[in-house]
Amino acid sequence: TDQLATPTATDQVATPTATDQVETPTATDQVETPTATDQVETPTATDQVETPTATDEQPETPTNPPETDTTPKTVEGEVDMNVTVTNAGAGVKFFFSHDTRAFDMTKIVAAGATSNESKEAIDYAKFTLGSFGATLNGIEDYGKDFSPAKAFANAGQTYVAAQFTLLYDGKTVVTGREHDANGEITKNGTPVRVTIYIGVKGDLNLDGLSDSRDGTLALIHAAQVGTGIENARKFTDFSDVKEILPASEVLAADMENFVIFLGDIDTETTTGEDIANEIKVDAKDATSIFQYAARRGVDAFGTRWINDAGVTVKDEAGNDYTFARKGIITSNYPEYSKAIAVNDGLLKEVAE
Repeated sequence: TDQLATPTATDQVATPTATDQVETPTATDQVETPTATDQVETPTATDQVETPTATDEQPETPTNPPETDTTPKTVEGEVDMNVTVTNAGAGVKFFFSHDTRAFDMTKIVAAGATSNESKEAIDYAKFTLGSFGATLNGIEDYGKDFSPAKAFANAGQTYVAAQFTLLYDGKTVVTGREHDANGEITKNGTPVRVTIYIGVKGDLNLDGLSDSRDGTLALIHAAQVGTGIENARKFTDFSDVKEILPASEVLAADMENFVIFLGDIDTETTTGEDIANEIKVDAKDATSIFQYAARRGVDAFGTRWINDAGVTVKDEAGNDYTFARKGIITSNYPEYSKAIAVNDGLLKEVAE
């Protein structure tokens, strides 16, 4: 009666019923899983860290410095050229005062001239002569029609021995201009000068006339050379000539050859006198000068020099007539030397 009671079926430890079991969380009780609206926000396009735009200042990137213009600088009123004046020899620097032909610049400026300022080919028709001057403002462009006759008339002297300035398209031609690596001028160019002599044919004493005094000088010179006098007097040693020689050494250097050119009536030499082989101004020239002076004194139409026998001259009507005498002819033409007359088509050789 005191034993521990054995639990009966009704006394057994209660087994939890379905309604008593520990509750299993239902779908609505489970730990909430963040929904799309609850999830941690992922930055949207508008929320993302801003990428700098083109308008936002960027860190400066070093740039290359601007290139330096190294084009050689030029000078207003000048043109830098590689050019050679070919009348350094007497052949194209001696002229007669009655020569109305324009200076032929193709004979004064050597072929092959180039410009240091342009790649264009040189147009020789653009070369002209101007007065001697250091700057363009002091230089007069004498133009394309400038001739020995015009130069002689403009000078108003008994002869012309002068340096003219070479121009190209109205600009002073210079040579030797130098530049540094940046194109800046380090040495100015030197103006190109053209030395020209112009005188009266037969005028040995350079007084602007061809008369008996010139014939006398020719005879004295020829006699001294012909008789073997050592160191025969040059024409420039005669007092009348010596007194009026140019002071410039550059111009004086060719004066003897120039006088010989004027006095050599028959051949009009431009190379001076080689006494050892030939006397350029001789008794024949003296005779022609005397005849010319005499004719000029009595002929109302003027006198021309013609140096060879057997030449035909065209008159104003275009007719030909021939003179068999060597030396001088008279007609209603201005003075001509043989070289000029042949060039102008006034003279032609007579066929034998």
